[in-house]
Amino acid sequence: MAKILKLVDNYVIFEQDGTPTGEYAINKSVYREEAETFLIKETIDNGELVIRKSDVDLGTVWFKSDGDTPFNVSDLRDFLRKNTGFKTAPGGSGAIGAKVLKTNQTISYRTGDDGDLQKGREVDFYTLSSNNPFGNTNRFTDELGGSTYANDIVIDWSTYDNIEGTVLGYRRTSNSSNVNWETAIDQCLLVSIGKFTSGWRLPNRAEIFNIVVHEGGTFNYPLNYPPFNISLATIFWSGTTYASNSSQAFTLTNNASATLSGGIKTGNGRYFPCRTFTVTGTTLS
Repeated sequence: MAKILKLVDNYVIFEQDGTPTGEYAINKSVYREEAETFLIKETIDNGELVIRKSDVDLGTVWFKSDGDTPFNVSDLRDFLRKNTGFKTAPGGSGAIGAKVLKTNQTISYRTGDDGDLQKGREVDFYTLSSNNPFGNTNRFTDELGGSTYANDIVIDWSTYDNIEGTVLGYRRTSNSSNVNWETAIDQCLLVSIGKFTSGWRLPNRAEIFNIVVHEGGTFNYPLNYPPFNISLATIFWSGTTYASNSSQAFTLTNNASATLSGGIKTGNGRYFPCRTFTVTGTTLS
Protein backbone atom coordinates (compact mmCIF):
# COMPACT_ATOMS: atom_id res chain seq x y z
CA MET A 1 0.00 0.00 0.00
CA ALA A 2 2.44 2.65 -1.25
CA LYS A 3 1.52 6.24 -0.44
CA ILE A 4 3.21 9.18 -2.15
CA LEU A 5 3.28 12.81 -1.07
CA LYS A 6 4.61 15.25 -3.65
CA LEU A 7 4.44 18.84 -4.80
CA VAL A 8 2.79 19.58 -8.16
CA ASP A 9 2.53 23.24 -9.14
CA ASN A 10 0.89 24.87 -6.09
CA TYR A 11 -0.57 21.72 -4.58
CA VAL A 12 0.59 19.02 -2.22
CA ILE A 13 -0.69 15.84 -3.89
CA PHE A 14 -1.43 12.60 -2.05
CA GLU A 15 -1.40 9.42 -4.14
CA GLN A 16 -2.18 5.90 -2.99
CA ASP A 17 -1.19 2.96 -5.17
CA GLY A 18 -0.74 5.33 -8.11
CA THR A 19 -4.15 7.00 -7.77
CA PRO A 20 -4.44 10.68 -6.70
CA THR A 21 -6.75 10.77 -3.70
CA GLY A 22 -6.21 14.26 -2.26
CA GLU A 23 -4.72 17.66 -3.03
CA TYR A 24 -3.98 20.57 -0.72
CA ALA A 25 -3.37 24.08 -2.04
CA ILE A 26 -0.10 25.22 -0.48
CA ASN A 27 -1.30 28.80 0.11
CA LYS A 28 -4.52 27.63 1.77
CA SER A 29 -3.34 24.74 3.92
CA VAL A 30 -1.58 24.07 7.20
CA TYR A 31 0.00 21.14 8.94
CA ARG A 32 0.03 20.30 12.59
CA GLU A 33 2.34 17.85 14.32
CA GLU A 34 1.16 15.81 17.29
CA ALA A 35 3.01 13.14 19.25
CA GLU A 36 1.71 10.35 17.01
CA THR A 37 0.63 12.03 13.80
CA PHE A 38 0.91 14.79 11.24
CA LEU A 39 -2.32 16.49 10.14
CA ILE A 40 -2.56 18.35 6.83
CA LYS A 41 -5.68 20.49 6.53
CA GLU A 42 -6.92 22.76 3.76
CA THR A 43 -8.66 25.79 5.21
CA ILE A 44 -11.00 26.48 2.28
CA ASP A 45 -12.43 23.07 1.40
CA ASN A 46 -11.81 21.55 4.83
CA GLY A 47 -10.10 18.48 3.36
CA GLU A 48 -7.59 16.84 5.67
CA LEU A 49 -5.07 14.03 5.74
CA VAL A 50 -3.76 12.25 8.84
CA ILE A 51 -0.32 10.62 8.60
CA ARG A 52 0.72 8.32 11.40
CA LYS A 53 4.38 8.60 12.37
CA SER A 54 4.51 4.85 13.01
CA ASP A 55 3.66 4.28 9.33
CA VAL A 56 6.39 6.72 8.28
CA ASP A 57 8.90 4.90 10.49
CA LEU A 58 8.23 1.63 8.64
CA GLY A 59 9.92 3.02 5.52
CA THR A 60 7.57 0.99 3.31
CA VAL A 61 4.42 3.14 3.37
CA TRP A 62 5.15 6.83 2.70
CA PHE A 63 7.34 7.76 -0.26
CA LYS A 64 8.66 10.90 -1.93
CA SER A 65 7.70 12.02 -5.43
CA ASP A 66 9.85 9.41 -7.22
CA GLY A 67 7.87 6.64 -5.56
CA ASP A 68 11.06 4.85 -4.50
CA THR A 69 12.59 6.99 -1.76
CA PRO A 70 10.82 6.61 1.58
CA PHE A 71 10.12 9.54 3.89
CA ASN A 72 11.42 9.50 7.42
CA VAL A 73 9.78 11.68 10.06
CA SER A 74 12.40 14.42 9.75
CA ASP A 75 12.08 14.53 5.95
CA LEU A 76 8.30 14.69 6.15
CA ARG A 77 8.39 17.48 8.70
CA ASP A 78 10.69 19.52 6.45
CA PHE A 79 8.48 18.86 3.42
CA LEU A 80 5.38 20.09 5.24
CA ARG A 81 7.12 23.14 6.65
CA LYS A 82 8.15 24.22 3.16
CA ASN A 83 4.94 23.38 1.33
CA THR A 84 2.04 24.52 3.50
CA GLY A 85 1.07 28.11 3.13
CA PHE A 86 0.05 29.51 6.51
CA LYS A 87 3.26 29.86 8.49
CA THR A 88 1.53 30.65 11.78
CA ALA A 89 -0.32 27.38 12.33
CA PRO A 90 -0.11 26.34 15.98
CA GLY A 91 2.32 23.45 16.25
CA GLY A 92 2.98 23.37 12.53
CA SER A 93 3.94 25.02 9.25
CA GLY A 94 7.33 25.89 10.66
CA ALA A 95 6.08 28.09 13.51
CA ILE A 96 4.58 27.90 16.96
CA GLY A 97 2.28 30.82 17.59
CA ALA A 98 2.80 34.05 15.69
CA LYS A 99 4.50 37.41 15.87
CA VAL A 100 2.50 40.31 17.27
CA LEU A 101 0.76 42.60 14.79
CA LYS A 102 2.19 45.77 13.32
CA THR A 103 0.94 48.90 15.10
CA ASN A 104 0.42 50.94 11.90
CA GLN A 105 2.92 53.57 13.06
CA THR A 106 4.79 54.69 9.95
CA ILE A 107 6.13 58.07 11.10
CA SER A 108 9.63 57.71 12.55
CA TYR A 109 10.88 60.08 15.23
CA ARG A 110 14.34 58.55 15.44
CA THR A 111 16.33 55.58 14.13
CA GLY A 112 15.30 52.36 15.83
CA ASP A 113 11.80 53.42 16.90
CA ASP A 114 8.57 51.71 15.84
CA GLY A 115 7.96 53.99 12.88
CA ASP A 116 11.44 53.24 11.61
CA LEU A 117 11.44 49.46 12.06
CA GLN A 118 7.70 48.71 11.66
CA LYS A 119 8.11 45.25 13.15
CA GLY A 120 5.25 42.80 13.39
CA ARG A 121 3.06 40.36 11.55
CA GLU A 122 1.11 40.99 8.33
CA VAL A 123 1.84 43.48 5.57
CA ASP A 124 0.41 46.35 7.59
CA PHE A 125 -2.34 46.97 10.15
CA TYR A 126 -5.07 46.46 7.54
CA THR A 127 -3.53 43.93 5.15
CA LEU A 128 -2.89 40.22 5.70
CA SER A 129 0.24 38.54 4.41
CA SER A 130 -1.86 35.67 2.97
CA ASN A 131 -5.46 35.27 1.87
CA ASN A 132 -8.33 34.90 4.31
CA PRO A 133 -10.88 32.14 3.54
CA PHE A 134 -12.71 34.51 1.18
CA GLY A 135 -9.64 34.74 -1.03
CA ASN A 136 -8.56 38.30 -0.28
CA THR A 137 -5.95 39.87 2.00
CA ASN A 138 -8.28 42.20 3.87
CA ARG A 139 -7.73 41.95 7.60
CA PHE A 140 -11.24 43.27 8.28
CA THR A 141 -14.36 42.07 6.45
CA ASP A 142 -18.00 41.58 7.27
CA GLU A 143 -19.28 38.07 7.96
CA LEU A 144 -19.78 37.53 4.20
CA GLY A 145 -16.23 38.44 3.31
CA GLY A 146 -17.11 41.88 1.95
CA SER A 147 -17.10 45.47 3.15
CA THR A 148 -20.82 46.24 3.36
CA TYR A 149 -21.15 45.63 7.12
CA ALA A 150 -24.94 45.55 6.87
CA ASN A 151 -25.14 43.89 10.30
CA ASP A 152 -22.33 46.00 11.79
CA ILE A 153 -20.25 42.85 12.29
CA VAL A 154 -16.49 43.16 11.72
CA ILE A 155 -14.44 39.98 11.37
CA ASP A 156 -10.76 40.36 12.24
CA TRP A 157 -8.89 37.77 10.15
CA SER A 158 -5.62 38.50 11.93
CA THR A 159 -7.10 36.33 14.71
CA TYR A 160 -7.99 33.41 12.42
CA ASP A 161 -7.05 30.03 13.92
CA ASN A 162 -7.01 27.87 10.82
CA ILE A 163 -6.55 24.65 12.80
CA GLU A 164 -9.51 25.11 15.13
CA GLY A 165 -11.45 27.00 12.46
CA THR A 166 -12.30 30.03 14.62
CA VAL A 167 -11.98 33.79 14.24
CA LEU A 168 -12.75 36.81 16.42
CA GLY A 169 -15.38 39.33 15.37
CA TYR A 170 -16.76 42.55 16.84
CA ARG A 171 -19.91 44.60 16.64
CA ARG A 172 -18.59 47.85 15.24
CA THR A 173 -21.07 50.07 17.08
CA SER A 174 -21.12 50.89 20.77
CA ASN A 175 -24.13 50.92 23.05
CA SER A 176 -26.13 54.15 23.18
CA SER A 177 -25.62 55.23 26.81
CA ASN A 178 -23.10 55.02 29.63
CA VAL A 179 -23.36 51.97 31.89
CA ASN A 180 -21.28 50.46 34.66
CA TRP A 181 -19.04 47.43 34.23
CA GLU A 182 -21.52 44.84 35.55
CA THR A 183 -24.24 46.13 33.23
CA ALA A 184 -21.84 46.15 30.27
CA ILE A 185 -21.10 42.46 30.80
CA ASP A 186 -24.78 41.56 31.23
CA GLN A 187 -25.85 43.46 28.13
CA CYS A 188 -23.10 41.96 25.98
CA LEU A 189 -24.21 38.45 26.93
CA LEU A 190 -27.71 39.31 25.65
CA VAL A 191 -26.61 40.67 22.26
CA SER A 192 -28.25 38.98 19.26
CA ILE A 193 -27.45 39.96 15.67
CA GLY A 194 -29.14 38.14 12.79
CA LYS A 195 -28.42 34.43 12.98
CA PHE A 196 -25.75 35.05 15.61
CA THR A 197 -28.11 34.92 18.55
CA SER A 198 -25.66 33.89 21.27
CA GLY A 199 -21.98 33.84 22.18
CA TRP A 200 -21.47 37.61 22.38
CA ARG A 201 -19.42 38.94 25.28
CA LEU A 202 -17.48 41.91 26.58
CA PRO A 203 -13.98 41.76 25.02
CA ASN A 204 -11.00 41.32 27.29
CA ARG A 205 -8.20 43.89 27.37
CA ALA A 206 -6.13 42.07 24.71
CA GLU A 207 -9.10 41.82 22.36
CA ILE A 208 -9.73 45.57 22.64
CA PHE A 209 -6.09 46.54 22.27
CA ASN A 210 -5.78 44.25 19.25
CA ILE A 211 -7.88 46.64 17.15
CA VAL A 212 -6.45 49.90 18.52
CA VAL A 213 -4.58 51.72 15.77
CA HIS A 214 -1.50 53.62 16.90
CA GLU A 215 -1.38 55.98 13.95
CA GLY A 216 -4.01 56.99 11.43
CA GLY A 217 -7.14 57.16 13.56
CA THR A 218 -9.20 60.23 12.68
CA PHE A 219 -8.84 63.10 15.19
CA ASN A 220 -6.49 60.84 17.18
CA TYR A 221 -9.27 58.46 18.20
CA PRO A 222 -7.66 55.00 17.97
CA LEU A 223 -10.95 53.29 17.05
CA ASN A 224 -12.00 55.90 14.50
CA TYR A 225 -10.93 54.17 11.31
CA PRO A 226 -12.80 52.02 8.77
CA PRO A 227 -14.60 49.79 9.44
CA PHE A 228 -15.11 50.78 13.11
CA ASN A 229 -15.37 54.59 12.92
CA ILE A 230 -15.96 54.97 16.68
CA SER A 231 -15.26 58.60 17.62
CA LEU A 232 -17.02 58.90 20.97
CA ALA A 233 -14.87 60.65 23.57
CA THR A 234 -15.64 58.22 26.36
CA ILE A 235 -14.10 55.15 28.01
CA PHE A 236 -14.80 51.64 26.75
CA TRP A 237 -15.02 48.74 29.16
CA SER A 238 -13.06 45.50 28.88
CA GLY A 239 -13.93 42.33 30.75
CA THR A 240 -10.52 42.22 32.48
CA THR A 241 -10.25 43.12 36.15
CA TYR A 242 -7.18 44.85 37.63
CA ALA A 243 -5.20 42.18 39.47
CA SER A 244 -4.07 44.67 42.14
CA ASN A 245 -7.49 46.30 42.61
CA SER A 246 -10.57 44.20 41.96
CA SER A 247 -12.83 47.26 42.15
CA GLN A 248 -11.40 48.39 38.81
CA ALA A 249 -11.45 47.00 35.27
CA PHE A 250 -9.21 47.84 32.33
CA THR A 251 -10.69 50.42 29.98
CA LEU A 252 -9.69 52.02 26.72
CA THR A 253 -9.06 55.49 28.09
CA ASN A 254 -11.48 58.05 26.71
CA ASN A 255 -10.97 56.64 23.19
CA ALA A 256 -8.70 59.67 22.75
CA SER A 257 -5.40 57.90 23.32
CA ALA A 258 -4.19 54.43 22.50
CA THR A 259 -3.85 53.46 26.17
CA LEU A 260 -5.49 51.12 28.64
CA SER A 261 -6.06 52.22 32.23
CA GLY A 262 -8.20 51.32 35.22
CA GLY A 263 -11.78 52.38 35.64
CA ILE A 264 -13.90 52.01 38.78
CA LYS A 265 -16.44 49.29 37.98
CA THR A 266 -19.32 51.35 39.37
CA GLY A 267 -18.41 54.22 37.05
CA ASN A 268 -19.74 54.92 33.56
CA GLY A 269 -18.52 53.79 30.17
CA ARG A 270 -19.56 52.35 26.83
CA TYR A 271 -18.91 48.96 25.28
CA PHE A 272 -18.85 47.11 21.98
CA PRO A 273 -19.32 43.32 22.16
CA CYS A 274 -17.22 40.65 20.47
CA ARG A 275 -17.76 37.01 19.57
CA THR A 276 -15.75 33.95 18.54
CA PHE A 277 -17.04 32.67 15.20
CA THR A 278 -16.65 29.17 13.78
CA VAL A 279 -15.43 29.16 10.17
CA THR A 280 -16.50 26.38 7.79
CA GLY A 281 -15.24 27.17 4.32
CA THR A 282 -16.67 30.64 3.77
CA THR A 283 -19.57 30.21 6.18
CA LEU A 284 -19.45 31.69 9.67
CA SER A 285 -21.56 30.41 12.53
